[in-house]
Amino acid sequence: MKRLPDHVRLVLISRTEPPLKLSTLRVRQQILEIHEPDLTFTPEEIAALFSRVHGRNLTATDLAALHRQTGGWAAGLVLFAAALRVRQIRISCRFHAFWKPVPPGTIFSPL
Repeated sequence: MKRLPDHVRLVLISRTEPPLKLSTLRVRQQILEIHEPDLTFTPEEIAALFSRVHGRNLTATDLAALHRQTGGWAAGLVLFAAALRVRQIRISCRFHAFWKPVPPGTIFSPL
């Protein structure tokens, strides 16, 4: 990476920290790192998504449960919104009917 021409940009995607010495690039602010918290929705963002896109206003309790069950991952939120549309389920019963408790660190449980 030290000998790359100035016009070359390197994109590295990994689920884990790569075994590279990136400290010099970090100090020089020549690296952009995107981590899990940068990719997940906060409860406030989930509220905005469901309000603006799906026309649903979720309660704080519902938002917390949805965030906890999906980890804030967009895929889980999209699947849940699809389940709301297809199954015409009431907001108040959806978590018990479609989501099972999951261990910490799990993105979402199967339907």
